[in-house]
Amino acid sequence: MKKICIHDFERQYELYLRRFKQLKISKSNIETVFRFKDACLLNGISKARIVRYLRFFIFLFDFFKKDLDKATKEDIEKVVAVINARESFSLMTKHDCKVIIKRFYKWLKGNDEVYPSEVSWIKSRIKRHEKKLVGDGELITPDEVKRLLDASDCPRDKAFVSLLYESGCRIGELGSMTIGSINFDKYGAVIAVSGKTGSRKIRIVTSTPYLRMWLNMHPFKDEKDKPLWINLGVRNRYNAMAYDVFRMVLARLFQKAGINKRHNAHLFRHSRATYMANYLTEFQMNQYFGWIQGSDMPATYVHLSGRETDKAILEMNGLKNKKEEKEEPNVKACPRCEAINDFNDVSCGKCSFVLDEKEAIKIETKNRENERMVEMAKEILSGLAAQFPEAREIMVEKMRNFKC
Repeated sequence: MKKICIHDFERQYELYLRRFKQLKISKSNIETVFRFKDACLLNGISKARIVRYLRFFIFLFDFFKKDLDKATKEDIEKVVAVINARESFSLMTKHDCKVIIKRFYKWLKGNDEVYPSEVSWIKSRIKRHEKKLVGDGELITPDEVKRLLDASDCPRDKAFVSLLYESGCRIGELGSMTIGSINFDKYGAVIAVSGKTGSRKIRIVTSTPYLRMWLNMHPFKDEKDKPLWINLGVRNRYNAMAYDVFRMVLARLFQKAGINKRHNAHLFRHSRATYMANYLTEFQMNQYFGWIQGSDMPATYVHLSGRETDKAILEMNGLKNKKEEKEEPNVKACPRCEAINDFNDVSCGKCSFVLDEKEAIKIETKNRENERMVEMAKEILSGLAAQFPEAREIMVEKMRNFKC
C-alpha cells in the first residue's frame, strides 16, 4: 500500500528540481548539488529532506556566487553570518541551514565521514536557554478544544480536532492514518501512527466517540487500507486530505468558535505536551509523543508546565494545589456494550443504550404512558365497534397499523 503523504513531497521534489535548473549559477554548482542530491537518495535520505536541501541552496545562491568546491572557511563564515542576521528566519530554520552546510561539506570534502575544517567550527546545536517557550496565553486549552468541537457540525472535523489535541501527534502522523490505524477496545481506542522517529501506538479515550461517529459514516469504513481523512467536497472527493485542507479546517473552526489566537496543527501538539507534562514521566513523554529516548524535549515541557516548582511553592505556603483536585470526567462507558462515549451523550453511539439514569427513567415513564394510552384507545375503539358493527373491520385494520 502506498503511504499517504499530506505534503506531497514527490511533487515538491520535482518542482524544486525544475526551479534549480533555471537558476543563473555556474554549471559546476548545478552539477555539484545534483551529485549531492543523488548521494542522499543512495543513502536513503527522504525526498522530503532533500526538498529542504534544495530550498536552502536556492536561498544560498541568491547571494553566494562562488563555486562550492572552492569555498574557504572565510567564505563559509560569511554565509553563516548572513544566516544568523536573517530576522525572518526562526531559530529552527537557522539551525537547519547550518546542519545542511555541515552535511554538504562532510560529503564534498570529508569523504562523507568527517567534517572538514571549513565547517567543523560551526555550532548547530540549539542551546536550551535559546529556545523560546510559548506563553500560557498562546497555548490551546481544553476549554478551547471543546469550543472548536461545538463549532463544528461535521463528524470528520470533530474527530480530527479531538484526535489532533488528545494524541499530540505531528500533523504528518495524523494525516497519514488509515481506517486500519484505529483499534477500538473497552477503554476507548488505540491508534497506530508512523512518523520521523518510527511507529508507535497511542491510547485514546476522549476522542473515541468522535472517531466512532466519523467511521460510522465513512464511505470506506470496511476497507482497512483507505485513508481515514478524506475530502468530502466536490473537488478531489474521497481522496486523502492534503495539508492545506487540514489547515483550512482549523482556520474555519477557530473563526467560527471566536478564538482569536494564532493557530496551526503543531500548536496542538505543543499545547498537549505542556498539559501532559503534569502527569507523565519523561520516559512516558518520549513514548507518547514519539521522541527518541534521551531527548531533552520532555524536560523542556516539564519546565514550561512548572510541574514540580508550582507544587512545591503551594505546599510550602500551605495552599491546596487545585491541579490535584479530581477533574470532571470527559467520557463515560456504556454499561451494556462498554463502548466509550462523550460524557454529555444521552445514548450510546454504538448500541443506542440510554447512558443517563435520569434520562432512562424519563424515557421508560414516557413509554409506559404511551402503552397506557394505547390500551385506553383500544378499549374505546372496541366499545365503538360493538355499537357500530359496520365499522369494525376498518377499525381493526387501523389498530393493526397503529404504531406508538
